[in-house]
Amino acid sequence: MQNNTEKRINRAIGQLNALNSTIASQEYDCVQVITQLKAVMGSIKSLGKHIAEVELERCAQMQLSPDVKKLRINAVLDAAF
Repeated sequence: MQNNTEKRINRAIGQLNALNSTIASQEYDCVQVITQLKAVMGSIKSLGKHIAEVELERCAQMQLSPDVKKLRINAVLDAAF
């Protein structure tokens, strides 16, 4: 069974593939493309938040000194934003 992260990644891939197919067909209306693009962007944003949350939680649970833990958390935040 897929975990939550894999499901989110596969959802984004599916939405990207659908958008690609729509554009490749050259028979679409612009509202359809923008709607699909918005769905892709939303799933990527949701995936990013999920991964950042998982990584921050993992860092918080590690047995590290407060200084090292702060560096790790800052590294995750810097990578995300």
